[in-house]
Amino acid sequence: MKTDDPRAVYRLSEYRRAQTPRHLVAAILVCLGIAAVLAFFLPRDDSLDTAPTTVDYQQIGEDAQADSDAALAVPELPDGWYANSAVWSSGGDDGTDEWYLSVMTDTGNQISLRQAVDPAETWIYATMENRDAESQTTIDGTTWEVYGQSPSQTGITYGLATTVDSEGVPTALALYGNGSTAEFSTLAAAAIESLSDASASPSD
Repeated sequence: MKTDDPRAVYRLSEYRRAQTPRHLVAAILVCLGIAAVLAFFLPRDDSLDTAPTTVDYQQIGEDAQADSDAALAVPELPDGWYANSAVWSSGGDDGTDEWYLSVMTDTGNQISLRQAVDPAETWIYATMENRDAESQTTIDGTTWEVYGQSPSQTGITYGLATTVDSEGVPTALALYGNGSTAEFSTLAAAAIESLSDASASPSD
């Protein structure tokens, strides 16, 4: 309907202007309502809420022990600690047998334990990314070399390494990760103790 009445034209334009934000608000409310319905009824992936992945490192270590010429460090972990990876590598790139264990502490820190059986003299140096030891520390009678933060892996803030004799075979141990000094000491002591226990156990 057309009209030449200026007052009517003005009221019509004001009405149209008022409808635009109303329509916008209504559209937003409709979209929010649809999103709420979808969020409520769509199935969720509960696998994201599952417990952390753990491995039976003691069983893996027991199986690996049969292939090793020396006792392997399979430490008893404190309550709340767990292993999320355990791998035995027989004859790596340089022919060295290696045992690897990744441990999560009860504070959420991670420490890797690597053990080389009859390693090359440079094994520890290479494992610690060509870093020189900063100092030494003694943990339950065993002397360890202490390494500082890794220059290329920001998650590695500390390291320990030592070489011990196991069943007449030299074996090198290297621990590295972002655990606290106390956590490193705990795992280092448990690793040496497990080597002693394994060496003392009668062989099959």
